[in-house]
This record gives sequence, C-alpha cells and structure tokens, in this order.
Amino acid sequence: MFFSRKNKPDGIVIPHYEGLPGFRQDFPCNAKISGDMLVFSNNEGKTVNLPIAQIQSVDTMVRERNFMARYHGDAITTSKGAEKLYYVITYTSSSGATAYLAFWDVYSSKTNKFFESIPVAQSDTITL
Repeated sequence: MFFSRKNKPDGIVIPHYEGLPGFRQDFPCNAKISGDMLVFSNNEGKTVNLPIAQIQSVDTMVRERNFMARYHGDAITTSKGAEKLYYVITYTSSSGATAYLAFWDVYSSKTNKFFESIPVAQSDTITL
C-alpha cells in the first residue's frame, strides 16, 4: 500500500564504547530486549546476550568527562562538537564479578526511552 507503515526494528542502534567482546569501539551495534535477555548484535554477525536477571543498574552519564573520570581515572573529553551521553549497564558476569557495558550517543529521546525501559533486577537485600 502507498501509505502503509514500515515495520519498525526492535530496539535501537547505538555506538558501542566498551564491554562487548568482539565489538569494535565507536561502531554502531543493535540493542534490543528479547524476552528475559538484552541482545546486542553488530553488522559483523556477532551477538551477545545479557540475561536481564544479571543487570544491577542502568545509568546515564551526562558528560563524557564524568564517565572518563569514573571508569578510566582521567576526566578527559574526546568530543569535538556536541556533548556525548554515556549509557552504562552494570551487571554481574558469569564468573560473579561486577562488569559494565558502555555506549555513547548525543541526546536522543528514543535512546533514552530504550535504556529507561531495561528492567533492573530488584532485590530485598541491601549490601553495604
């Protein structure tokens, strides 16, 4: 049909920064929620599944220098133009260690909505 809607792909496309094995830094990847998994894939045919039950938190870091200071110990910035937002997913790895995935983007309401929609495992236990 002339006015038919195209099927929208599930999830988003976002530049990967670090944390996904086999994915290049600053190259786009696809992210979607599929059942009880967060699924990442790239154009090279690689796919990584993260069980939602292992996700501890999903954070948005408004300034690149805040992300770099917290995760790399140096508050540098690489951006030449618009301010980057970093989206950080902290999770418990299969070995039991805390790890994270990082993605960046300039402000996009679709990207924000996607990361806000990622369920975070709730626990009644507080560890100090």
